[in-house]
Amino acid sequence: MDLFDDLISFNSYDPADPVHLAVAEFCFMHIIQKELRDFQVEWNSHRIRRTATSGCPGGIPNELFDLPHLQGFTNLIREVPDGDVTMLFEEASVPLSTTSPSLRSSCIQLCAANGWRLPEDRESATNMFVEIIDSIQ
Repeated sequence: MDLFDDLISFNSYDPADPVHLAVAEFCFMHIIQKELRDFQVEWNSHRIRRTATSGCPGGIPNELFDLPHLQGFTNLIREVPDGDVTMLFEEASVPLSTTSPSLRSSCIQLCAANGWRLPEDRESATNMFVEIIDSIQ
């Protein structure tokens, strides 16, 4: 994101600083996740044009995946035993948050003390990030 490059260039964010990284996660993670979900919905709903050179079928990704028979394709989804899925999740699970519980608690307390709500856009997240960093350091 250009946003983080801008914060770095203004010396407001140091990605090597664990406190900055944790506060950035606290302020921006849900916005990044929302933008990824929005992109996913848009991408999976758009129409792909068929081209002679690509070898890929045209259509809407969600329909191509969920209803392949409508395009003359075969559904190649295969059942995987639950035990295999569980094992893969256990081996590949990533923590939902890298923020230390005490630092996250400090961020929550600062928000409560100042009447700050969870940011809904990049600008308000940036403002919150700068305010929290200024308060902590």
